[in-house]
Amino acid sequence: MLQWADQMWEGGRIKVDLETGEYLPYIERMVRGIRYVIQLGPEDPTDKKYLEHAKLELMLFERDAIAYKRAHDQKLGKVVGRAVISTESIQQYADQLRDKGRNRHHVKNCVRHLIAWGEAFKGRDLRTISPAEIEDFKWSTATLARRRALKAFCNWMVGRELLRFDESPTRRLKIPKSKVAKAGKHMGYSTAQVERFYSAIRSQDIRDVILLRAKYGMHHTEIERLVQDGTVREIHDPCGIAAVISFLHKSGDEHKLSVDALALGAVRRLQTRGYAPSKDWVLKLCHKTAEQNKIPMVLPEELRHSFATWMQEGGEIITRSGRGVAHPMIAAIMGHRSMAMVDRYIDSAVPPMAKVPINLFHPEDPILPASKQVKHRLVAVR
Repeated sequence: MLQWADQMWEGGRIKVDLETGEYLPYIERMVRGIRYVIQLGPEDPTDKKYLEHAKLELMLFERDAIAYKRAHDQKLGKVVGRAVISTESIQQYADQLRDKGRNRHHVKNCVRHLIAWGEAFKGRDLRTISPAEIEDFKWSTATLARRRALKAFCNWMVGRELLRFDESPTRRLKIPKSKVAKAGKHMGYSTAQVERFYSAIRSQDIRDVILLRAKYGMHHTEIERLVQDGTVREIHDPCGIAAVISFLHKSGDEHKLSVDALALGAVRRLQTRGYAPSKDWVLKLCHKTAEQNKIPMVLPEELRHSFATWMQEGGEIITRSGRGVAHPMIAAIMGHRSMAMVDRYIDSAVPPMAKVPINLFHPEDPILPASKQVKHRLVAVR
């Protein structure tokens, strides 16, 4: 039977074996936020060299606490305990990603990839896995994304001192930089293709998301932030601007957009719903629409490319007065190269509205109330 003794040594407390009379010194230390409690070998208090061996062990521990703990656990036949992909460690890593401002879709993908690695490793400690095993591991899909997630997770564990860099299985793993677009790949769609695709979508919520992404080039995460925490100020100006929507940009600044009546209706419906459909669900229903109607697929992520192309080829800028000067011209006059610097001086309650040459129509789209239908006086400023 063991119990704590009254005396202590410089490394921590001591336990006494009441049956044998042996003393068992413990190393008790807090090193960079991690608490270590390590039981050393028995000592005889009547021996002249009492605690000398324990003091040598303490010196080794203070030299490298992580390496000492690992060697000690291996000597006792214990599982090397903390550098594993577990539910707890994945949750802590996901919380850290959210604290850094990563969007929900990114966090969800990282968690899914780490769960796959955890199942593949079957509870093995990361320190027992060689870089060669990682490189030789074959996945049927998303190999690069899974490797990138694992490398980021291991770097996070290194930062928390749960893993040493020279022990990380991803220390020699090279991840190629992601490319914005493949050379020669056509990005975006024609207005006719998007119009046809929109008219085939059955779900109103999905049509609302596609409308906002196509007509105003919004990211899906921007639509989510608009629906959750954004504001809508209705104007219904004769020029065609129906409202000004405001939401938090990923930079942390407020972003304002002027939208027409169709977009206003879409925003109001999504806000009434309480949340935007998830990015994965939108993509799934888009694939289903293309398959059921036997029409070319329209990827929601590429609608932003389409918006930019449509604006360049035939877009218009609508203002309330019908006049105005484009940002690049204002920057040139003021002597600024940065558009962000120009934005500091512009304080417009109703920013200009982008108008792309596309007509999104579906017979089941709600009809606007008569009071909201106005004759548009569209004046383009190029």
